[in-house]
Amino acid sequence: MTIDRVCKPCNDWLGANVDVLLTDHDLTLIKRAQLGVRDSGGNVINPWKDVFRRGVMANDPAQRVELDHDEDSGELVPRVLYKSTRTTLDNGNQLLQITIDASKADEIGKIIERTRQREGLPPLSEKELSDQVAAAKANVRRIDQPEVKYGIDVDVRAYKRAVCKIAYELAWQWLGDDYLEDPVAVNLRDLILKDAKDEIRGSIDLTGDTPALLPWKSEGCAHVGIGQRVAGHLCIAIRIFDVVSGVIGVSDTEDKYRSRGRSLGEGLFVLNDPQTGALRQSTLVEELLRLSSRSRRG
Repeated sequence: MTIDRVCKPCNDWLGANVDVLLTDHDLTLIKRAQLGVRDSGGNVINPWKDVFRRGVMANDPAQRVELDHDEDSGELVPRVLYKSTRTTLDNGNQLLQITIDASKADEIGKIIERTRQREGLPPLSEKELSDQVAAAKANVRRIDQPEVKYGIDVDVRAYKRAVCKIAYELAWQWLGDDYLEDPVAVNLRDLILKDAKDEIRGSIDLTGDTPALLPWKSEGCAHVGIGQRVAGHLCIAIRIFDVVSGVIGVSDTEDKYRSRGRSLGEGLFVLNDPQTGALRQSTLVEELLRLSSRSRRG
């Protein structure tokens, strides 16, 4: 849905600083990957690479594992990352054991030379170095079906700015330019642009089960927006896939807009399916009648 109400510099800034809080939220990325939704570069999100990124071996938490993209096969291949383990022997000498992925075997000689230099040891002769490289390559072992643990840090606050931006834009689209001077609009702008700590009028959560949006639960792959009057207040309900939803108060002066022909009395509705590009817009009453008719036919 394009509202054509934001200049390019502002739109670019909002995209890089606000929209990204929602579009690149880990839970949103996982959903986009499940649906095969492409990014701006035409690439399908890969949650293992773009969300989980690095993990650790379950039986050796000090050993990090990274998923690397194999250009030949197009698949993600797990590779262990560099690890060094220092052990003090009974005679007081120290043993430094280095672990690298087999794909880095050609770098063993350089790694040995750098490590000896860092430890203050003299360089090896060409034969000594060759013998150590050969011994290291002979020590390669394969780990079949390794158990790798991944963890993600889930943002539970910042993404709400992006949801408020969507609500603000819908309110502006539906209520007209008069909305820019609405006191609630001013507060929302401060929250969106400056990350002001004002409390959101309503609630936003990492769930798709906001009661106002339950009639569209079966369309969990789509984004839904509703504008309606609730006890003299104007509210916007938002759902992004079935990942994020909430209800945001956007005005306390409903009479002002009703007198200028911008009433949300019947409610307004929009649904956007990013998979198909389908856009459904109507009054909320018309949409509910459509759902009722479809239910009777079913």
